[in-house]
Amino acid sequence: MTNFGIGYNRQGSVAVLLRNAGRVAAAALCLPVFVLLRTCEPVVRIGMKTLATLGVLTSLVLALSGAAPRLPLMGALAFFVGCGFVPWLFRSAMRLIEP
Repeated sequence: MTNFGIGYNRQGSVAVLLRNAGRVAAAALCLPVFVLLRTCEPVVRIGMKTLATLGVLTSLVLALSGAAPRLPLMGALAFFVGCGFVPWLFRSAMRLIEP
């Protein structure tokens, strides 16, 4: 039976009180952050997927064309493929703080 530290020694009840206050504060901060992330999610998803697709295609076209200046192909491809993973990371962060 748990009575949340009431009736125990003074240090135990203070520790339980601080732990519960920390949980309430974390819950109070997670909700506005989650709402903000949820609002921005379609923009991030569509924007990053579009940037990844167009970036990879543009990098390949510029690398394969003889008229374009020299492009660091591997660095550009790594960046644009990384942009494709950002929505996945974004959704993972949203699942972590979901209320």
